[in-house]
Amino acid sequence: MNVDLASHIVEKLLSIGVTEVCLCAGGRNSPLVVALQACPQAHVWHFFEERSAAFFALGRSWSLGREPVAIVTTSGTAAGELLPALMEAHYAAVPLIAVTADRPRTFRGSGAPQSAEQVGLFSHYVNRTFDVATVEEAEAIEFGAGPPLHINVCFAEPLLDKPAKLSESVSPGKSQVSEFPRPAELATALSKIERPLLILGQLPADPFVAELVERGNCLVYAEAASQQRRPSSHILRAGAERVPTLAAEGAIDGVIRVGGVPTLRFWRDLEDRFLTLPVISLATSNFSGLARPSAVFDYNLGHLEVLAEHLENCDSSEVAKFMEEDARCFERLNALLELHPRSELGWMRWLSQNIAAQSRVFLGNSLPIREWDLAADYTERQFAIHCTRGLSGIDGQVSTFLGWAAEGSANVGIFGDLTALYDLSAPWVLRQRPDLDLKIIIINNGGGQIFERIFGNPWFLNSHALNFEHWAKLWDLDYLKNEALAKSTARRTIVEITPDAESTRAFWREHAQ
Repeated sequence: MNVDLASHIVEKLLSIGVTEVCLCAGGRNSPLVVALQACPQAHVWHFFEERSAAFFALGRSWSLGREPVAIVTTSGTAAGELLPALMEAHYAAVPLIAVTADRPRTFRGSGAPQSAEQVGLFSHYVNRTFDVATVEEAEAIEFGAGPPLHINVCFAEPLLDKPAKLSESVSPGKSQVSEFPRPAELATALSKIERPLLILGQLPADPFVAELVERGNCLVYAEAASQQRRPSSHILRAGAERVPTLAAEGAIDGVIRVGGVPTLRFWRDLEDRFLTLPVISLATSNFSGLARPSAVFDYNLGHLEVLAEHLENCDSSEVAKFMEEDARCFERLNALLELHPRSELGWMRWLSQNIAAQSRVFLGNSLPIREWDLAADYTERQFAIHCTRGLSGIDGQVSTFLGWAAEGSANVGIFGDLTALYDLSAPWVLRQRPDLDLKIIIINNGGGQIFERIFGNPWFLNSHALNFEHWAKLWDLDYLKNEALAKSTARRTIVEITPDAESTRAFWREHAQ
C-alpha cells in the first residue's frame, strides 16, 4: 500500500504541472523515493539537507516562470527545515509544494522516535495541508487553493511493500493563474493622484513597463530588480535617500508602486511619516506591503494600460526641476564613489562595471541589494537582476541563487559574508549542474556591518576574521580576491571582496553631509 500511495502522490504532482522535484532521501520517505525513481517525467534534484533544498526549489520556481516545484522530505525535524523557504514563498507568491513523509496517525502525541506533529506545521504559510494515509485520500486531493501547499503522507512499516510503477497515461499538467482585472476601479483610484512618484519594485523584464516610464509625466524610482535601472529623463539616480525629500517638499502627492514590495526606506516611512500620502499598488502578489490602508490591484496588461494613460495626463510642471536637482546630487554621488573606491559602495560600483554584460545577477539580502541600488553604474549592461524580497531574510540566499541560475548564461550572485556563512552547504547541488557558469561574490566586511550604522553597538555585528578560500576548495571551485575578478576566465568561481572599513565609514559620513 505504501508504494501505491506514494505513486498516487507523484501522479497528483504531475497533474498540476510539477516537472522538477527536490528530493532529500531518508527512511520514512523511501516509498516516495522509489516512486520518483520510476517517474521519468520529473527531473529530480538530490540533496542531503532540507533547508538548502527548499531554497533551491524556490529559485527553480522563479527560473521556470513560477511553475510549481516540490520538495520531498522524510519525517521529524527534516520537515521543519522547510519552514523558512515556505515563509518566503508565501509572501513572494511562489508555488512551492512541501511533501513530507510521516509515521502513521496513531503515533501522534506519543513521543515515539521521529513522531512530530507535522499537520499544521507550516501554519498559514501554506494555503492548504493535506493529511494523507490511504490511496483513496490521495485520490481525493484537490489543489484548488493554489500553492504553497503541504502534503503530509503517512507510511506504515514495512515501508517498501512492492515495486513502484506509475500510470503510463500520466503526463505533466499545466498550472493556471487567475487574474481579476478591475480597470475601472483602478482609474478611479488613480484620479486622486496628480503628481505621483512611480516606484518600480521587483519585476520581470517587461517592455511595456519601459514604455510606461517614458510616456509618463512623473518622477520614477526604479529598483535594480525592476529591470528598469537605466538612463532616462524620468528615473531618479541619486539614491533612495533623496525620495523622502521629494515627499516633504510637495513634489509628489501620492505613490504608485508597480511590482514587488520595494526595498527603499521611504516605503517604510509611508507607515508613519507620510501616512497621509495615498498609495496604489499594481502587485505581483496579493500583498500590499503596508500595514496602513492602500489600494492593491493585479499586475496585468489591462491595469498597466490604465496606469500608462493616467501617467501621460499627470501634472509634470515640477518634474524637470526635481530631475535637474537629482542630476546634481548624482554628480556628487559619483564624485564620492571615485574618492572612496575601496569602500563597500566603491566596490559595488566597480562590480557593476566589471561583471560581464548580459549576466544574470542575483543580489543578496541585506546590504548588497541596498548598496547596488545606490552605487551601481547606470550604463546599460542588460543585466537580468533578481532578489528574494518576500521576507528579506539572509538564510538560503546562495541556494536560491543556484536554483535561479540558468545554463547558457553567465550567473553572478553577490552576498554578504554572514549570508554566505548561513548557507555553506549550498554548492552541494553544483555537481548536478555541471554546465552552469557562475561566480559567487562575497562582500566580506567581517560581520553584520549594516548594524554599525543603525545601532553603533558591537553586540549586533557578529564580527569575525574568516575568509572563504577554503570554502571554495571544499567544493572544488576556483577562488579569487578583489580585482582579479576582472581578468578571470574561470567558469565556476568564488570571489571574495574585502572592502576597507575606514573608507566605507568616510563615504557614509560625507554622503550624509
